[in-house]
This record gives sequence, structure tokens and C-alpha cells, in this order.
Amino acid sequence: MRRLGIGEVCRLLDIKPHILRYWEQEISLLEPPKNVGGRRVYGDREMHLLYRLKYLVQERRFTVEGAKIALLDELSGQRGNEKAEVLAMRKHLLDALEALRHLKEKNGKFTSSSLIPAGQGHLRRIWERLPEVKRRNLSDGLLALSPKTIELAASLEGTAESEPGKADRVPVLRRTGRTGGPGLAEAEKALARGTVGAVTIMPEASGPPDGAGAMLRRLAGSLRDVSLRYGTALYWYLFSAAADLPRLKSLFRAEEYYFLDPSRIVFVREPLFPYLDGEKRLLVRADGRIASYSSGCAGALLLLTSRFLQRTFEERRIETLCFLPLNRFSLRFPDIEMLSLHFERGARS
Repeated sequence: MRRLGIGEVCRLLDIKPHILRYWEQEISLLEPPKNVGGRRVYGDREMHLLYRLKYLVQERRFTVEGAKIALLDELSGQRGNEKAEVLAMRKHLLDALEALRHLKEKNGKFTSSSLIPAGQGHLRRIWERLPEVKRRNLSDGLLALSPKTIELAASLEGTAESEPGKADRVPVLRRTGRTGGPGLAEAEKALARGTVGAVTIMPEASGPPDGAGAMLRRLAGSLRDVSLRYGTALYWYLFSAAADLPRLKSLFRAEEYYFLDPSRIVFVREPLFPYLDGEKRLLVRADGRIASYSSGCAGALLLLTSRFLQRTFEERRIETLCFLPLNRFSLRFPDIEMLSLHFERGARS
């Protein structure tokens, strides 16, 4: 074992430095050597004694003097009344077992009553029929699920319909054929500052789909051209289903990240949406897990509005996002005319 300094020892033992100094003053067994700089260092022998001392003082409630005597007895091979020690240890283990049983019972009551989302009362009946391992799977699934996700899944399933004529109108930017305009300077300044980010949503598949490598290479080439032209590397966010994410990362590593800055490539796992029945109730699989599917574009859009990603955008000074679809109909990037119109009309990022 390498020699540890006082700071490292205190972190490992979770004690304050003045406690360590007090123990060393009271127990002569603890005589750590000093390095060439005159600082105390601790090796295997000292760490063994300190771990044992901490156990005796904090767990067994020995006084420091009593712990010193116990350590001397152990080192000299005189165990004293071993039967009494075994009985004391047995009591300690039984107390710990009882505490674990109490905690398990309390956790079961808490989980079955407080994790059930509104309108999902049927899950309590399912919970009561599940064995412990499957209950744990159901708990994990419910902890990862938010009411907003359930509501969005319901709307995607067609169980939440909007009134005809009440849909929000989204302004559309149409090309005018101009090569310049009032927003052109702003667009080029944004590219030069690196406040424009790129987003690609990968299609779900058992792996990257046929031709994905060639399409990604083309998109990566566009981002490289922007970096060379404006002198700033842009962030590229790639959203992928959880099952496909390892393959996507492997593809980028094999292609040496298409000669882009790896620190500017962000892989994002799309959230899972739960399956719902006709009454908007969550479905549970035989193993206790929530039945779910990859959320695709809807999940990516949901994440883009999340507090976490919004905070990272602020930290990275990203103000405008450009979608780069993974297909042959993808817009050229950067589309200066579209970006110019974006800034000219003051559209929201």
C-alpha cells in the first residue's frame, strides 16, 4: 500500500484531523513515520490500527483508553474472554438484523403508498401480488417516471384530443430567394460566437441503420466546414434510443469522431414512454417493470425543454438550435438564408 497523507486518511476514515491527532497522542501504538518533508505518512500497519480503533470507539462505544487496552491485547495475542466477545458480537448482529427488517417493512409501506401516480390506483393491487424482487423493479420504474411523461404518453396514444381549430399556430419561415438581409450579419455573428447548436435525432433500430455512417459523415463534414469558416466549433447533440446509444458511440469512436472535437459531441439518451391502456393506465410486465417504448422525436423535444438541458445550453452559451435530420432530405448546414430570417424576424430559439 502506498503511503497516505493526513488528508487522505481523514477522508477514508471519515473523521476530523483533530480526532486523528488526539488518538495519536493518547495511543502510543500509533506512531506514523515522517517523509522527507517532515510530514506524517500512514501505511498498512497504521491504517489497520486506525480502522480497528475507529470500530472500537464509534461502534463498540469503547473509551479511547479501553480501545487502547483492547488493541494491546489483540496485538499480544491475549483475547481475554472470547465467549463474552462472541456474545457481544452476536447481539450486535441481531440488533442490526432487526433494524434491517424494520427498515424493509417501512420501505415497503412507503413505496406501495407514496410512489403510485395519480389515477394509477390499479398499481397498488399489482404491488400487493408481486414478490419482493419484482416489487423492486416496479419501484425503480415509478421513481424514474414523472406525471409529465405519463400525460405526454397519453396524448401520443390519442387518448387526449384537442378541440378542432384550437391548435397553436406555429410561424413558418419561408425562403425568399434573397442572399442577404438585415439578419445576415446577426446569423454570421452567432456562428462565429458558437451560439448556434446542432441537433440530430437518430431513428430507432437494432443498430445504426443502413447508410447512417455515410449520412453522419456528411453532417459532420458540414459542421467541420462551419468550424473552419467561422473559427468556432459548434456543439452537436445526438439523441438516440437507450439500446442504440452504445452502437452509436462505437461508430463515432471507429470514425475518430469524424475529425470533430469529441468534447463538442453530446450523446443524449431518449427517455422511455410508458405504454397505456384505453383508460390511460400504466401497463406492468410480468417481471414487475413498467412496459415502455423509446420516445423518439417526442422524447427528444421533451428533453430539449427540460431544466437540465436548458441549463447546459446557458452554460455553453447556445442560443439557437438547428435540426439536422439523418436523411437525404436534410437541409444544408448552415442555411444562411434561414438563419438570417430567424434573426431578422426575432423568432424564438
